[in-house]
Amino acid sequence: MCAKQMSTRTDQPGMRSGSAYVMVLTLAMLLTVIGLSAITSARVGLRNQQMDADGADATILAESAIEWGLYQMAASDTWRIDHDSGVWSSPIALGRGTIEYMIVDEDDAMLSDDPSDAVRLYGRATIDSTVRILSVAIDPDENDAPEEIITNGDMESGLGPWTQFGDVCVPESTTTDPYAGSRAVHIRNRSSASAGVSQDLTGKVESGETYNTDLWVNMKDFSDSMVFFGLRVTMNGGATHTFVDVGTADTSWTNLTGQITPTWSGNVSKIEFYILPSSSNQEFYIDDASVMSSGSSGETLQHRPIPGTWRREITSDLTAIPEGS
Repeated sequence: MCAKQMSTRTDQPGMRSGSAYVMVLTLAMLLTVIGLSAITSARVGLRNQQMDADGADATILAESAIEWGLYQMAASDTWRIDHDSGVWSSPIALGRGTIEYMIVDEDDAMLSDDPSDAVRLYGRATIDSTVRILSVAIDPDENDAPEEIITNGDMESGLGPWTQFGDVCVPESTTTDPYAGSRAVHIRNRSSASAGVSQDLTGKVESGETYNTDLWVNMKDFSDSMVFFGLRVTMNGGATHTFVDVGTADTSWTNLTGQITPTWSGNVSKIEFYILPSSSNQEFYIDDASVMSSGSSGETLQHRPIPGTWRREITSDLTAIPEGS
């Protein structure tokens, strides 16, 4: 009788060690993933904290930009002439970022034409990729604002009240190549280099007051380095006093600016603002002329933010959103 053979299973050592290796490797990979996730989460948290800090700091800097704009407005009685509506100032470094300001005429986008126009001041701060913009309406302090005393300075109403000045010439309104708009004034048939164009400002000019002059001149044939522009004050009895600046005008539109402070004593019979290229008797054109009083009488103007008009701006298109939202 044959004995029945019994079959037994024996685990081999190689199989047990292989399974343990796979388990250890899987556990190591799991721990690595958990560690990387923790590091990534920490980095995201730190980045978010940094972005929050940048946003808070940029908001403070934007307020500083508003203050910087207010200072620039107060420091110059010609700030409406010196600034273009809707144009940012050059950035300056402050703290961790840079700041800029912008003045906007909310009535007609022209700061210099009317001192009573509503004005909004914007302040922008940039820290790395974080940008914050704040704005506030400004009290224009129109009682102290510069005053335009030239009539028809843009020449759009024709010739008047511009007239011949000095020797014989023919001033005329023209639509040929104006600097801006549709018209300029053309001075032709000048009998001498002492023939120009002027406007009567009698009763509009005060002795001791400072006036800022600004105009565009275009010479027909060649440049003139002796273009006189300013005021002639004629006293009772015929004596005259002139207060002028001198500039160079080219055969393309040239901007001439100056500042004069006329002074006299006694009774005045006539005051004229005149333009006179004195090197030759060639024809010339004028456009966009301005004579503005300083308005401040030497005092520092106080331009105050209007309460309740502060707002934060969306940086992409300056659309207003409520502050703190």
